[in-house]
Amino acid sequence: MNGFFTLADGAALATNNDLSIGNGVNFSNLNVDTGLGAGGSVLHLGGTLTVNSFGGVSIGNGGMIAATTVTANALNFAGTAASSITLRGRKTITESECSTSGV
Repeated sequence: MNGFFTLADGAALATNNDLSIGNGVNFSNLNVDTGLGAGGSVLHLGGTLTVNSFGGVSIGNGGMIAATTVTANALNFAGTAASSITLRGRKTITESECSTSGV
């Protein structure tokens, strides 16, 4: 994916395909509930989520009142320049609360 894609305010999207973000040249970002909304969106990727150089994933915001869920069959963080995965929310989570099975 090149460009920006936003899923927000309780929207849901499911696919069985892989999703690759960033092409090493142009900035690209996947945003899930990053605005000022209440949260509650669900994104399910049945394939691999790959974050390349100049790619990013941003999930959540500080005003959320509903849980946001993002799942993928696998995660490949292949980015070497200007790449990130950012999580935000109203609660501080511990490592034991994060599910990273299979990663």
